[in-house]
Amino acid sequence: MAAFQTRHFRAPAWMIHPLALALYAATTVVAMWALFSNLGTAVPGGQHDTDYNSTHWSLWWFRFAVSQGWDPMFTDWVLFPLEHNLAIHMLTPSLFPAYALAEPLFGRVAAVNLINMGIVTLSAYMMFVFVRGHLRLRRAPNWADDAVALVSGFVFGFLPYQISHAALSHLNLTPIFWVPLILWLWDRAVTARAGVRRVAWAAAMGVALWGAWLTDLQYLMWMPLVAGLYGLYLLARAESHRARLALVGLAALALAVTLALGSIIPLPALRQVDSSQFVPADLYVARYLSMPLGALLLAPGLEDRGFGRWLVLLTVASVLLVLVLRRRRAMPGATWDAERWGWLLTAVTPLVLALGPDITVGEQVIPLPYRILHDAMQGQYRNPVRFVVPGVFGLILFCALSWRPVLARLRRPAARAGLVAVVLAAFTLDLGLLQPFPVLFPPDYAIYHEIGAEPGDYVILEVPVGVHSGWTGMGDGKRLQYYAPDHQKKLVNGSISRIPWQDHDFYADSRLLSWLADDADFDTQAAPRELAQAVAEWPVGYVIVHPDLIPEARLPEYLGFLNVEQSVCFYKAEEGLFIYRAHWHPEGCPPRTPPQDASGALVIDLGAPGDEPFFGEYWYWQEDVGGVMARWAGGNEASRLRVMLPPGRDYEVTFVAAGYGARRRVQVNANGVTLGAFDLPASAGWSEHTLALPAEVVGDGDLLLVLVHGAPALAGDRPLTAAYDRIIFRAR
Repeated sequence: MAAFQTRHFRAPAWMIHPLALALYAATTVVAMWALFSNLGTAVPGGQHDTDYNSTHWSLWWFRFAVSQGWDPMFTDWVLFPLEHNLAIHMLTPSLFPAYALAEPLFGRVAAVNLINMGIVTLSAYMMFVFVRGHLRLRRAPNWADDAVALVSGFVFGFLPYQISHAALSHLNLTPIFWVPLILWLWDRAVTARAGVRRVAWAAAMGVALWGAWLTDLQYLMWMPLVAGLYGLYLLARAESHRARLALVGLAALALAVTLALGSIIPLPALRQVDSSQFVPADLYVARYLSMPLGALLLAPGLEDRGFGRWLVLLTVASVLLVLVLRRRRAMPGATWDAERWGWLLTAVTPLVLALGPDITVGEQVIPLPYRILHDAMQGQYRNPVRFVVPGVFGLILFCALSWRPVLARLRRPAARAGLVAVVLAAFTLDLGLLQPFPVLFPPDYAIYHEIGAEPGDYVILEVPVGVHSGWTGMGDGKRLQYYAPDHQKKLVNGSISRIPWQDHDFYADSRLLSWLADDADFDTQAAPRELAQAVAEWPVGYVIVHPDLIPEARLPEYLGFLNVEQSVCFYKAEEGLFIYRAHWHPEGCPPRTPPQDASGALVIDLGAPGDEPFFGEYWYWQEDVGGVMARWAGGNEASRLRVMLPPGRDYEVTFVAAGYGARRRVQVNANGVTLGAFDLPASAGWSEHTLALPAEVVGDGDLLLVLVHGAPALAGDRPLTAAYDRIIFRAR
């Protein structure tokens, strides 16, 4: 029988790239499944206070400003009315092309989520490309290059740092692909044979440095610790002075390209930044945002500040491996050995910086070098843990160079594939990639789309007010910045990475804005004056109240205040929102007339849904009062209501009320005229009281009622006067 000759299938070398990309994309989908499966409705978040509001606004703002021919580095479209410099804000202009392509195809929310996930995948893939290319620089290609690069990309791309920042919607910090990309271009520039190609690769590295700069200033702090030290290593091992001059020339060219492009954006805006005007972070903040020693092994509660048990153990094993095999002369030569230790030393500085200002051993506090950086930057750098990225980069290169020669000796394909699969599975579990990815589902409010369809340049005042910058701010309304791409109007609320301290003081000193942020008490004189001024001058077009973000005790204060102000009027309640519109608005104000009952009387059913447009100051929220849904008046001797009645008629107004505490005599004033008074017996239950309301008092129909009850009586911690079930207006 003739023998059959078998041939082993050998895949083309380029096939490893789509395979690696598919592996990383699939892992991203698994790790961020909750986001991927709700691509157009969810944002990263869960229980975290994330920056999705700023992320969505920043990408939209850059495109919107460019389309209008404006300088996108300056804006008063958020944190109005002040203009802000965005040179050190998380604006991420480098992501603008991706957003401009994806948003028209998938919609805003899905586009931002796809960019978030794509960054994670790309970071892993670019690390794979760099490590694979770097290992093949001085050795013949081997399967071990692919295996080591595949694992390296996986570990780098899915760091706890990376997934944590993806969950916080930090699109300025997750694009760590810039680090391996710049190193890969550096390798290409150094190894290219033709002079023209070397120049082209160096210029490309300059463009990449500019792209990293446009992503976040953080990368300019990382790159000297990685690319800079790598460049020094290349200079040290250069064969001649001519070769060293060539390296210096390539580096100078790359920096020249970076600065030339930076002179267009963002350098002009950056030159106008005065960091002394920013509120500094103290060492307490830096300690909180450092990498504790326990995080190195993913201690509970610190999972997002370390880099995995397996990488720590693998680094220790690599050190032992190199020492043992070098002693046995089983390791490659001195050049590679020097580079291995060089990458390990490269990791030391950033990892020590990541530990923050000090560590505590027993009762001894040991200061660390981060304090030098903290003082040099005047307290403006508050996140030592971010230095984990360049530190891990160095550890991965050290491990890759250490294990590649060992793995190259494996001959059996099954053993190779099995080893890679086991290592990837171990890292998957160690890095917590199977844990649920946290998401939020922001409501899609119709009012914002309605406003977005309106012409005109005006401001939206959202309640609660939220003004945040870095680690300072006030109020809980910053997340409402998320809706700016829908309504495309200026807004007071929002978050910018840095604003001057005097700008913080502007918002904090405003009696209106600080009160609407639940950061100050109500000023009965200043708040109405400031609202009227803002509506007239900014101008404010809408005031939108979000009850789900407001403490229950504050909500009736805010609605009551807005209901009686002359500068705004109640427009409608929609999807859990209470919406007020400026009186100057071209569409005007809808009549605030109570609904009719079967007899034709106009009835304000206090305590029932729909009573919100009518009550003014000094009312509590709807509650059960003796089996009846009603509202308590209190907190002041007088409580106010506002209502629209058909003019030109005489009315009788009936109050269904119950007093609290001692017997009360209630005086009723309407539009400044005293209608009369009625008595509420002490603890006598509900009673009806009717007074005449002449047509001349009703006037044009806009009626302001003031109920004067006398001094409140305490019920627990609440000062109460009387409860009201209904107020009935019958035309005579």
